[in-house]
Amino acid sequence: MKNKFVLDLHRQWMERYPAAFAPKKIPLAVGIREQIAALHPDTPEKLLKQALASWCGRASYLYASLKDGATRVNLDGSDAGEVGDEGRRLAQAKLDKMKEDSQASIERREANKAKAKAEQELARQQEKAAKKAAPAKKPQTEPPPAPVVAKPAVAPTVIVKKKRVIAR
Repeated sequence: MKNKFVLDLHRQWMERYPAAFAPKKIPLAVGIREQIAALHPDTPEKLLKQALASWCGRASYLYASLKDGATRVNLDGSDAGEVGDEGRRLAQAKLDKMKEDSQASIERREANKAKAKAEQELARQQEKAAKKAAPAKKPQTEPPPAPVVAKPAVAPTVIVKKKRVIAR
C-alpha cells in the first residue's frame, strides 16, 4: 500500500493542477519537482520526491511517454517540449523492469504453490504409511462389569422404649 501522504499529495495535485495531473497520464515537464517545490515550500522534499516517483513510475505514465510525438506539460498545462529519445529509453527500461519483476513474482508464487502442494502430498503419504505400519487395534469391547463387593452385614440395632421393642 502506498504512503497515505503520497496519495493525499496526488489528490491535491489533481485538484490544483488538472491539466498536468489528469487521470489520463501525461508526461510532465523536466524540472517539474522544482516548479512544485517553489509553489509549495512547506512540502518536505522527501515526500515530494516519493510522490513524483510514484506518479511517474506508473505503467500508464511510462506508456504515455513512449507514444510518438508525446509532449511534456508544465503545471498549467502549457507545452514543455517533446519527450526525447533519452526519456523514451528510460521509460522503456522501467517498463521492461516492471515486466521482469511481475514475471518473477508470478513464478515465485507458482513455485510456492507447487512446494506447498508437494508438502501436503508428502504429509498425506507419511500419514498413510504410518497407519499401515501401526499394529491393528483390537476392536473395543465393553469393559467387564465391576466385581460385586459384598457389604458387611450390620447387626440390627434394638431400641427399647417403654417396654416396647422396636427393631431397626
